[in-house]
Amino acid sequence: GDSTVGPYGWATGGGHGYLSRLTGLGADHLVAMRVVLTNGRVITASEHRHRELFRSLRGSGGSAYGIAVSMTFKLHPTPQKVTTFFGAFFPQSPEHSAAIMQGYHNFISQAPKEAGGYYLTMGFIPGNPVFMVSFCYGDDCDQHISKLSSIPGCVPGLLPGNCQQNNTDTYYSLVNALAPSAGGNQYTISTSVSGDKALELIQTTTAWVLKPETIPMTKFCTQSSVLGGKMKELDVHGEETSISPAMRNADIQVTCVGTWADSATVEQRLQMVSDMDSWGESTIKPFGTGWVYWNEPQHNFPANDWKERYWGSMGNYNRLLRTKRRYDPFNAITCYHCIGWDF
Repeated sequence: GDSTVGPYGWATGGGHGYLSRLTGLGADHLVAMRVVLTNGRVITASEHRHRELFRSLRGSGGSAYGIAVSMTFKLHPTPQKVTTFFGAFFPQSPEHSAAIMQGYHNFISQAPKEAGGYYLTMGFIPGNPVFMVSFCYGDDCDQHISKLSSIPGCVPGLLPGNCQQNNTDTYYSLVNALAPSAGGNQYTISTSVSGDKALELIQTTTAWVLKPETIPMTKFCTQSSVLGGKMKELDVHGEETSISPAMRNADIQVTCVGTWADSATVEQRLQMVSDMDSWGESTIKPFGTGWVYWNEPQHNFPANDWKERYWGSMGNYNRLLRTKRRYDPFNAITCYHCIGWDF
């Protein structure tokens, strides 16, 4: 997995991944947390004890309430049969680019909860390639993955098993193959959308990635088709977790990243962030739900609406704030844009 993410931050921020369409979010499977409060008390939060604190810890970014010393998760059987497709495409024309986008959209719009994937548009590799990584668990996968292997123009040899359907008998082979590397000097914009907007979303983010910049920076966007499925069926009223309804009810998360070069001046770096904020507000925010993933935070919010963007509504935020004030009344634990950051 990603060495920059631990189980605590992953689960308390929501926690999506390769299994979330199949089993739900990480926060859904937290059973209990042992927490040290700022007054020195050690308590166990669960559905039966400190229930409101437990709800807050499951999805709102748990660092605002105390220090967790242990976590108990509900476990699931490990998928034993995994079918994957890795594809690298170099668009040769606008028509070819449209065919690639449409092919992925056809896959994800009809995918069952056992299947998911990622669509990456790279603006810093010559030829501006598109990468697809898709997976499906169980015996009924061929008909879904075959939609991707039929997309024209896949370039073999760039990735292990590229341009073909691959089968493995262990989920951990998939995890190891997709393990990301930690990045640096980055600024992130993210939101979520429903499946019917996936194709338009790909078109919109691709146009941004390919737009020339005067600032020494690189850009890429990832459309993560790992939301939806089972996670939509759990906690439909938001009483067990504090996750934004926009995350709970979405099918796709889009994350766009700008990375400045080491040679960039301070003024150029600030300009890149300002430009991304403007693009996010004018294009990505109204395009989707406006939601921003706490685990992939946006630093600036021009409309100063970070409370609604992270947690869905002021009603949910104020409920979390009441819990914060009960368990950390002097705001001893705080961070930028955490619950209670500005009180």
